Amino acid sequence: MQVIDWGVIVIYLSAMLALAAWLGRRQRSGSDYFLASRGMSSGRLGGSAFATQSSSYRFLRGPGFFWF
Repeated sequence: MQVIDWGVIVIYLSAMLALAAWLGRRQRSGSDYFLASRGMSSGRLGGSAFATQSSSYRFLRGPGFFWF
């Protein structure tokens, strides 16, 4: 790999760490992280679960669908 490739990787990883630190600055406990401080409505929670399942289903189904 070239120097420019390593530079891009370092910049990307640094940006991801900075973003994680900035977004996680209000979390004080595991409950804040795992349960969103119990502040999510049931509609948002259901939408999040549906989007996660839909995404993983498409990801796992894709290779089998295009194989035939």
